[in-house]
Amino acid sequence: MKSSSKKALLSLLVLLMSAFVLAKLIWTLVAYLWLPKQGVDVHATVAIKPLYYRPKLTPNQANRPKPVVVKKPVVAVPQSRITDIKVTGIYASGNEAVVALLYKGRNKVLATGESIGGFVLKGATARSAIFEKDGKRYEVPLSGAKSRVSAVVAPASAPAATTSTAATEQKQDRGEIRDMGDHKVIDRKLVQYYIHNFREIGRNIGIVDAREGKALKGFKVTFIRNNSDFAKLGLKRGDIIKAINGQPLTSYRAAMQIYRSAPDIDTLTMTIERGNEEMELEYEVH
Repeated sequence: MKSSSKKALLSLLVLLMSAFVLAKLIWTLVAYLWLPKQGVDVHATVAIKPLYYRPKLTPNQANRPKPVVVKKPVVAVPQSRITDIKVTGIYASGNEAVVALLYKGRNKVLATGESIGGFVLKGATARSAIFEKDGKRYEVPLSGAKSRVSAVVAPASAPAATTSTAATEQKQDRGEIRDMGDHKVIDRKLVQYYIHNFREIGRNIGIVDAREGKALKGFKVTFIRNNSDFAKLGLKRGDIIKAINGQPLTSYRAAMQIYRSAPDIDTLTMTIERGNEEMELEYEVH
């Protein structure tokens, strides 16, 4: 029994040693064929993109100081002159203006926005009319000497007489107004006098626009000098002049057209509103 147990144990050891030697041979063969010569490579092969940094050629935008914008000084464009237009009368109220003028010897009346010879009327002050053409600004002064403005009227004036004798002769020769009862007769010389001395109108009567809401319905007399020619016409303070010869005065242009056509008028009917009553004043011009 003892001899057989030793034989069995020896056979088991030989078998284990043979298995160990076989495993070693197999490992050596695998290592020789597939594993690296030194150490064990456990890193996976990965395509790695090299890092790239853009060189800083300019300072950081966040730290760069903002450029200073230098404003160019506004150079005033010199106003041009118009030699063909002579302004003889101005009526201005708010944003509206009507100008009576001579253009190449012809009488014309322009309202804001209208044009003549390519010159567009843009507005007016008490002493000048403002035109535009081809992007240029033109300011045409009111003809005559310095004018005194009454209410919203800025009239033109003829050169004043140089001597008191000439002024007296002019006053005596300017005509008069005669009351014929149902109508009045106006000397044509008087009409011509006020056309050439528009400034005198503002000295004797004050007129402003009368409105119903935003609509112009006529012109209101704000003051009238006692014993003046305009008082002799029968006008009173507070009267609203609504029409001339049936033409409603619902625009500044209409008023200036009547003024410019005054030298050719033989008869004139003035429609006025006095208080709550509307009436007509009749005139003849001789």
